[in-house]
Amino acid sequence: MMATRWTAWLTWLVQVRPIFFLVGGYANGISWRPARRDRKSYAAWLEGRLRRLVWPVLPLLVVWVGIVAIEYARGVRPELISYGSRVAFTHMGPYPVSMISVPDDPISNTTPPKVTLIALAIMQGGLLLAAQAPTRG
Repeated sequence: MMATRWTAWLTWLVQVRPIFFLVGGYANGISWRPARRDRKSYAAWLEGRLRRLVWPVLPLLVVWVGIVAIEYARGVRPELISYGSRVAFTHMGPYPVSMISVPDDPISNTTPPKVTLIALAIMQGGLLLAAQAPTRG
């Protein structure tokens, strides 16, 4: 994309991570409402959500640790292993942390989804304009 700078804006439309967080946040909000209605404790809700999200990832982590061990033994540079791990698991840390704020987030608990999507689109447009602005120096 650096060769054809006019295509840089496309990255804002095709990034997976924002979609992952948007859908995950929506799913958390949807699951929190019935838990609150059923008087389920926050700890019970969080434990259930984390179990449903982390349990399926455990086999992947086990395989990944095995691959890392084999590649390290073969002499692959640790920087490459570190980079590959960060790329593969970059969302695994922030997403569970973001789940902690679901019950206390009055905006996500009261704002209609259309308003949230419009606000996100406006923010993304602002970031796009800021990224395209000439830099000093």
